[in-house]
Amino acid sequence: RPRRCPLSSYRQRFVGLTELPKGLSEFDAEHAFGLSKSDVEGIRKFPVKARLAAAAQLVLVRATGRSFTHTKTLPAALLQYLSRTLGVTDITIASLRALYARQRTLFEHRRWAFEAAGFRVSEDADLEEMLKSLQAQAGNAISIDDLVRAAELWLFDRKIQLPSDRAIRDVARD
Repeated sequence: RPRRCPLSSYRQRFVGLTELPKGLSEFDAEHAFGLSKSDVEGIRKFPVKARLAAAAQLVLVRATGRSFTHTKTLPAALLQYLSRTLGVTDITIASLRALYARQRTLFEHRRWAFEAAGFRVSEDADLEEMLKSLQAQAGNAISIDDLVRAAELWLFDRKIQLPSDRAIRDVARD
């Protein structure tokens, strides 16, 4: 069984989250939600007012494997890091909902973020393969939560968009 390097487990600690910790550190903002130069170039294709929202979608998808549509508020450290990196006006309090004037733009950004992050929609064959993997792990699992976490990591490692928590729990129960 291959050992995971500590950096790998660090990068996976946000996988599956539907809300980010309010006290996210500057270190986490830069290292777990960082933007490369090519990311910034890709984000610059959006209008200036939409860049922060697009960047937030991209880093959230990369770190969690999920789309965020109604996040209450994004952590201040993340907003400050993204604003600074993109060279846009610094915002310290915002939700994804507040960053979008139009629902259509939100959906366009989500689609772009998944594509830019290299994630794809799951297919039936993926879910069947994931179920087999969970069945093999079920004997050692202490709870459904262990299997849910295993499923989230399984999907994330294969760059497959994580479905809702409920959908994953249903498969884990099976």
